[in-house]
Amino acid sequence: MFFTKRIGGEKYVRENVLELWSRSISRVAPASKGCGLVIFQHEGNLGVGEYPAINALTGKESVIVTAELPGINPDKLNIAVQNDTLAISGSRDIEALKEGEVYHRQERSHGQSSRTIKLPFNANADKIDASYKKGVLSITLHRSEVDKPKKIVIKSE
Repeated sequence: MFFTKRIGGEKYVRENVLELWSRSISRVAPASKGCGLVIFQHEGNLGVGEYPAINALTGKESVIVTAELPGINPDKLNIAVQNDTLAISGSRDIEALKEGEVYHRQERSHGQSSRTIKLPFNANADKIDASYKKGVLSITLHRSEVDKPKKIVIKSE
């Protein structure tokens, strides 16, 4: 109560929270018939927040990027690399319901998703390895020869 009075009252807080919420959510999908659940989808992401969740481990010669993508067919994944930028995109189809079935609860997201991250160096596009195992995409990107530090010999007279 003290907090709401200090910054402009309960109505002010309620209006601003709703405005911020509506800005962050780009689309609201209608609830399935009889389900009563509304699914929120961020623009360009599945679910709420950054998707897919990514870890990037950097070494001197390479970077290993892992992304959590459970339930996605590897054939529906795309990986693109240009200089120091990695782009991962894919899609998860909605599960088809049998006749007479309705969702009691639907929390698993579906649709298109993409994520772009900046790498710590330019990657060699000809030397990239990718694998998908147990819902985790693993990408190893090797440092471009042009981007590797070069030792400069100093001539003295």
